[in-house]
Amino acid sequence: MEYIVRSVTVAASPEHVFPLISQPGYLPKLLPGDAEIDDVQRAGAHDWRYHWTRRLLNVHFDGIATVMVDTPARSVTIKTTGGLLCAAAWALEPLDGETHVTLSADCAIPTPLLHKHTLDSVRDALVRDVEQTLANLRALVETQRKSQAVGHTNAF
Repeated sequence: MEYIVRSVTVAASPEHVFPLISQPGYLPKLLPGDAEIDDVQRAGAHDWRYHWTRRLLNVHFDGIATVMVDTPARSVTIKTTGGLLCAAAWALEPLDGETHVTLSADCAIPTPLLHKHTLDSVRDALVRDVEQTLANLRALVETQRKSQAVGHTNAF
């Protein structure tokens, strides 16, 4: 298992950031590469279940993911099954009108990747994915802020 923790601060409240990490419709915008989700189903008042597909180092993976809201507007856990076994924990912390976002990913190294890549290159790819996911979150928040500034509705 590889355990990766990265953080970023975004210019929005936790209440604004929370739907971006907890609602499956936003996840393809956050995840690097060609991630897709379908067959989204409610799994409780705040929880979701969906089918996902994506590539990592040019190897195709798919499986089922479960989104579990641990604390509304503060923490979410996403667990994946299938080709990539991961548990990703998102934590949101208010910080002077912004939000400090921490993403912790605990992932098994998929055997198919080790047939084509070194362990170090797979680890590096997983770290880049976590970092890119946070960069994409920051960019999505910024895009929504700009949309709000020109008169679109999307309150922060």
